[in-house]
Amino acid sequence: MAGFLNLSAYIIVAGGLICFIAVLVKWRGIFSVVATSPGIVFFTLMTLCDVVLFSNATLGHYDDFSHWGSIVRDMFDGNAFPSEGSIVSKVGSFINYPPITATFIYVVNSAVGYTEGHAIVAQNLLLIAGATSLFSVIDCSCRRWMRIATISSCVGIAFASFWLIMNDNGLAQFQSLLVDSVMGLFAASALLVILRMQGKNILGSCLAALSLSLFVAFAKDNGKVFFVIIVLAIAVASFLHFRKCDASVRKSLMFSVVVGLAFLVIMLLLSVAWGAYVDAAYSSEEDGKFSVAVLLSGNSQMPLSEAVIRVVHDAFMADFQRSVVFFGLNALSLLVIALSHKKRVSVGNAGAVFFLSNAVIVGTCFALILLYAFVMPAAEDVEDELAGFSRYYGTALLAFYCIQWWGILFQANQFFSKGEGRCIKPGSACSVFLAVCLSACVLFSFPSLIVFWKGMGLEHLSVKNIVSSEYDYKRYPISSVLDDAQNYISPGQSIAVYYGDGALVGYHWFLSMYETNTEVYIIYDESSPEAISNALHNSDWLVFTGRGGDGLVKNYNQEFSVEDGPWFELQHTEEGETVLGKVRQV
Repeated sequence: MAGFLNLSAYIIVAGGLICFIAVLVKWRGIFSVVATSPGIVFFTLMTLCDVVLFSNATLGHYDDFSHWGSIVRDMFDGNAFPSEGSIVSKVGSFINYPPITATFIYVVNSAVGYTEGHAIVAQNLLLIAGATSLFSVIDCSCRRWMRIATISSCVGIAFASFWLIMNDNGLAQFQSLLVDSVMGLFAASALLVILRMQGKNILGSCLAALSLSLFVAFAKDNGKVFFVIIVLAIAVASFLHFRKCDASVRKSLMFSVVVGLAFLVIMLLLSVAWGAYVDAAYSSEEDGKFSVAVLLSGNSQMPLSEAVIRVVHDAFMADFQRSVVFFGLNALSLLVIALSHKKRVSVGNAGAVFFLSNAVIVGTCFALILLYAFVMPAAEDVEDELAGFSRYYGTALLAFYCIQWWGILFQANQFFSKGEGRCIKPGSACSVFLAVCLSACVLFSFPSLIVFWKGMGLEHLSVKNIVSSEYDYKRYPISSVLDDAQNYISPGQSIAVYYGDGALVGYHWFLSMYETNTEVYIIYDESSPEAISNALHNSDWLVFTGRGGDGLVKNYNQEFSVEDGPWFELQHTEEGETVLGKVRQV
């Protein structure tokens, strides 16, 4: 698709506008109905906030520069998926990650123009869309005060879900292109669609759920775990519906099974096609995380029994907030089911919610055991928490969180529907209990809100870091110098970057490659003389982005000082010596 990706984006945008106009023309009354839907109102207001706050924002998260931001920049640089010579290929570790979210960002930014802020806005649209699915729980047959309480609860749950995974970094989720929260919300959305399967809407529900599952499967390698769970959920739901429905609905169910198998084939074909593209586009033979080839190799990185113990410990005992969310919501859900059973209110959907939400956690833990036993290098497992565990498990916990609260709200709506025999009198013990359940929707978000307030949240709320295009404090020293690199570096050249004291080595290395798209050698105060000599010998430019460095400059040219930079051209003599050449100033 080299060079034609932008044309594809224009076709998608034009096709979407045509379909939107066609829907409005065919169903003229639908706009007034949809426009007053609580979910659509939430999505619209959140989108407006997204555009106003983040249109000029800049990236700052570590993984934006190691992959998620780099792949978007590569796609706009070449109007194609990344290949050899791109930033993604220079990093090398994530070349097999599918580009579904990057493709969505590319399509949106093709219409409005690419900037980091516009990319962030597009990514946030996915977050908002995933959270909007929570509003499907609203029951129009309930009393008005109950509908208001449900809407308020959905808003509270949605806001809490936005930083459930990245609670240690405030609004970082809204200022990055990381896909973990998007995956969790979309997986929850697909499972909520399945829970809503009924009657003549079965085929449409299957199509919607399978489409969402495909998106999750190609957002990141571990998304295939959610794809399997969603497909199995559709199969079980179809079987249960088949046993108790009439002949006309059974036809829809049979067709839904065929559609499900077709989507499974599509997923396999797309996986093979993407794998073939990666093999053809990159020279690296490295397999990524969750790679089937690595799992089948049988090379153990950690004893299986140790992997089981550590995953169970980190999932259910190591983190207080994770434990509160998992055990607290399960306990609350069981209490609601018990109360429903006592009052002879149907608990079928509540039971399905309890089973599905916990199946997500169990399935993810099983996949993580395989990951840490056979894939992740043992060197990454020496920390208190397994490497990457917070986000891998956090994605599943986010889906669990949304599904469980949806189920609790759904069951509460069953109590307060207008039908006879289900109405609970205000002031009764049941009424008070359910009011407490609804209040807990907001209370459960407090741990995240408190950490956000005491952590880096307030800093990320500053005007400088959100509504303006200024870089944050970690990125500024590097990007303020390197974002003008195209004026100095010719294709094929490499640079040595001096970071000074307090260098964040990995972060600065990824950021430097992101800004320059060239080979980068890092130098900092703790670098050995041999490492410095090797870096300068293999580089065409020396760039100073940190404090200090005068001693380094004097070693290679007595006539210069750091103040003459920050760009210095390196000259290599026939004798193999390196000297600082003519000075270049940004």
